[in-house]
Amino acid sequence: MKFLYCTTVVLNLFLVSCDSSKQNINEPALRDTVLYQHHTSMKWQDTFIDIGTVDEGQKTPISFKFKNTGQSPLVIFEVVPTCGCTIPQFTKDPIVPGAEDSVVALFNSEGKEGPYLKSIKVRCNTDENFKNLQFKVNVNPPKKIFN
Repeated sequence: MKFLYCTTVVLNLFLVSCDSSKQNINEPALRDTVLYQHHTSMKWQDTFIDIGTVDEGQKTPISFKFKNTGQSPLVIFEVVPTCGCTIPQFTKDPIVPGAEDSVVALFNSEGKEGPYLKSIKVRCNTDENFKNLQFKVNVNPPKKIFN
């Protein structure tokens, strides 16, 4: 009797875990095991952007536009900037073939001065597995007020 009960429980657990309608495609484990196997391609409008000069303390969004040029959904797994002064924003939903989107980097120039070259690593399900994006900025020093 115990054997029959244990077999039934194990079989039910197996069947429930195989029900793909209940799986969330946004779960990292599922992305890595299912969507990562289906490579696609993407075309970046720019991988290097010179945003010019900004004032110290200014927050500047930099938009890196792209298009899914492949036959499978494009999934961006993570976007990693080189430092904490750049905050990435990107969709975690799959991007269908032919669709356009962007990765936005919000650069905070607070406490910065002078020229900077920043990098952002985008990891996705393309043949390259990742893409490095860069932007260049020159930060004006804070304005000094004399009495």
